[in-house]
Amino acid sequence: YSCLICKDYNPKGEGKACEFDENNNITMETKNYRVEVEPSEYTLNQGEDFTLPYGKAYYTKDGVESLVSDTVVGNPKMIDTNKIGETTVVYVYKGARAELKITVVDNVNPSVPQVVLRLDNKKGKLYSGGWHNGNIYAEYKSTDYSKKGILGSGIKEYQLKQEGGSFNTLTANNYTHTTNGETIYEVRSIDKSANISEANTYKVMIDKEKPTCELTVSGTKGNDPWYTSTATISFNDEKTTDTISGLKTKTIDSPTIKGSVKNKKITGKVTDKAGNTTRCYKTVSVDTINPKVNYSVSGG
Repeated sequence: YSCLICKDYNPKGEGKACEFDENNNITMETKNYRVEVEPSEYTLNQGEDFTLPYGKAYYTKDGVESLVSDTVVGNPKMIDTNKIGETTVVYVYKGARAELKITVVDNVNPSVPQVVLRLDNKKGKLYSGGWHNGNIYAEYKSTDYSKKGILGSGIKEYQLKQEGGSFNTLTANNYTHTTNGETIYEVRSIDKSANISEANTYKVMIDKEKPTCELTVSGTKGNDPWYTSTATISFNDEKTTDTISGLKTKTIDSPTIKGSVKNKKITGKVTDKAGNTTRCYKTVSVDTINPKVNYSVSGG
């Protein structure tokens, strides 16, 4: 609606304004009314029970203000506190006006993120712990409810940190671990209202490096490359190692050579706890048989 002030009609009406009252009648006494609602702002938690207060209307005559109504109803008449955001409620009485600002916020932290770990990628088998010789794919899931059945502002991001480090924001709800070693991580979620969940801690163990392997031979050495006694083949412990997960098994196909054999290829095999395998080789020649001398004597 609109209202016009005409000088001819109201030549002394400076400072006045015309409004429609609750009965749709025009009143010229607006400046004599005042509406108030206290407090003028409310901040509510999402899902909180809330009833809008009534406003109060006052009328001033001859410098004396008196209460004329304490049941002025605002518009809108109800606030849906399940919805996050701001609403301005307007109270009007005979042209006088007051406003009440209602802000509904999400003050509830998201849930602790669930962590699902898989071998190598998102389609891999579930990782149940222990050493793995590939990448480990992690996926995170957190929910954001202000109360049962009422969704909060929603998950904005996930943050991840390595033990001893600081949290870094992820670009998605997953992360692929590639670093060798036994590492502890913490993941947390943050909703769109900046509420932060408690962190979930988990550990991954990755070893993508093959172990080192070297064979050594002991026995009585003859002319190179021969041994003149039983040859014993073993691992050179200083050069047969795994510095990440550690060695699990070590085998030699022929650890002892007796008798006579030429250029026998010996194979050693070492496997670490993550399943990485290395083979090493040694060629050995053994002759433990003394030569025979045939001779004859002739004379006259």
